[in-house]
Amino acid sequence: MIRRPWRRAGAGLTVAGVAIGCCAWAEPSLRAQDHISNARTETRRVTQPLEREIQTIAGGGTTAWVAYRLASVPSARQTCNAPVQLEPAREMIVLVRVAGGTVDRLRIFAPTCEIDAGEMPMIWLDGVTADASATWLTALVRAGTVADAGRSGSLVQSALAALELTPGPVALRTLVSLARDDGRPTVRSRALNALAVRAELEASATIQNAIVNDPDAQVKKAAVGALARMPKDEGVPLLIQVARTNRNVEVRKQAMFWLGESKDARAVSFFEEILSK
Repeated sequence: MIRRPWRRAGAGLTVAGVAIGCCAWAEPSLRAQDHISNARTETRRVTQPLEREIQTIAGGGTTAWVAYRLASVPSARQTCNAPVQLEPAREMIVLVRVAGGTVDRLRIFAPTCEIDAGEMPMIWLDGVTADASATWLTALVRAGTVADAGRSGSLVQSALAALELTPGPVALRTLVSLARDDGRPTVRSRALNALAVRAELEASATIQNAIVNDPDAQVKKAAVGALARMPKDEGVPLLIQVARTNRNVEVRKQAMFWLGESKDARAVSFFEEILSK
């Protein structure tokens, strides 16, 4: 059992049931377990697909947290009371609660967050890769019902939050697929926002496709907002294009709103142009 002084880990600071890490990536020599207190910790090496590994633990019938550490897409989100760092987080800890033979909770923290396990068993998994994690998270998203206010909906939102920060091709392919084809508008919108952070070629194409072709007006607006979160050299020209050419008045208004928020010189020139006609 690890016992050490701890600070409250911002337990009330959650979004859709997800607590996301706050600060900069930890030094390589710092073990993530060093920030976990009041836990009966066991370490296991992953030797099978992650979904099967977690189900094996859940099948044991005990209530426990399962944890593993990954690199993450850099994120400046701050929802724990760890010391504030000026650079975005580059690693994350995924915490999975198993109870009654199944997964009932998923949370994400930066390695620098102080976590109190409340005397619960904690099984630490070594050797989990980003692609293995993304494969398992994808299964959670696809199996869940996002409209469910209970466990299923919470797990979908939590898994999407984790996928958003997961690097690698599997997470990217999943987000592209969800943004294009998922039947749930809220999932498509969340996937589009995640793709904006990555700003890769395929991500940009998916966002633009949603603006033109998605049947849901709110998803179209979310896609425009996703353009605004891309690096300005990519996002601003695309927003200008949408404001010029999109046939949907509300979509054009949304693009103009985000151009105004950008405070970019190209946006100013665009407004001068349309106002002088």
